[in-house]
Amino acid sequence: MSRGVVRPLPSINGWIKGALPSPRSVQGRAVIVQAGSSDQGREFAAQYADIVFTMQSSAEKAKAFYRDVKERAAKYGHKPDELKVFQGITPFAADTAVKSDEIKNNLDALTDYGYALQRFKQIFTKNWILS
Repeated sequence: MSRGVVRPLPSINGWIKGALPSPRSVQGRAVIVQAGSSDQGREFAAQYADIVFTMQSSAEKAKAFYRDVKERAAKYGHKPDELKVFQGITPFAADTAVKSDEIKNNLDALTDYGYALQRFKQIFTKNWILS
């Protein structure tokens, strides 16, 4: 791209001035997304979020999570379809199911769950101040 084609964006004190090149959201404001499955995270999602992202380890757990956050959202006066639940997945693809399972098992063998749990606790058990 040549220098003459790219122009600086108009801004005021570091904030971009002007309209976004996309339509306004259905909510009329920025979409609020909560990622996490802790009790506190579920409650936050139920009260404030438009979308909650989760990584459950089975279809049964994903369904239970879905029911739980929808029930919590209802306590705050939200309609069931107002809170969207996004279930993440980790696909393992290979020529056969046996090879796919082997890839997953090899990856699992590299994971030090004790260390991972310690790091998660350090990072995610803080009470972040939202402003």
